[in-house]
Amino acid sequence: MSSIVRTIPVTVPAEAAWLRLADVGAVNRLLTFLGDVTVDGDTRTCALGDLGTLREIILSVDEENRRVAYTIVEAPLPFTHHSAAFHLQADGAGGTVLSWTTDFLPAELRPQVEALVDQGVQSLTEALGRA
Repeated sequence: MSSIVRTIPVTVPAEAAWLRLADVGAVNRLLTFLGDVTVDGDTRTCALGDLGTLREIILSVDEENRRVAYTIVEAPLPFTHHSAAFHLQADGAGGTVLSWTTDFLPAELRPQVEALVDQGVQSLTEALGRA
């Protein structure tokens, strides 16, 4: 199994960041490389332009711990396993620390997944900075 963990400081308060992160149907406002998003029950489908679609199962939206967990069940990349979670914590100075953990198989996908996560980190930082 391969894991990627990114810790992202953002300047908005944790409460404001949580309101945006918990809105799982608007993930494309945070990860701007995603196209249209639809949610049907616990299934979220995201358009990826010419690459196709991404289908995810939302595992948890935990308000108490400010954590959203999901798994990708259909993607252009040939995952045999994928699980990820976003977790927010107040930084004590009025900002927020966002942690994004992604676990996946096969490990050989690491270069592609890491590039996507890093693109997502940039998008998250910019989007939450505007909150």
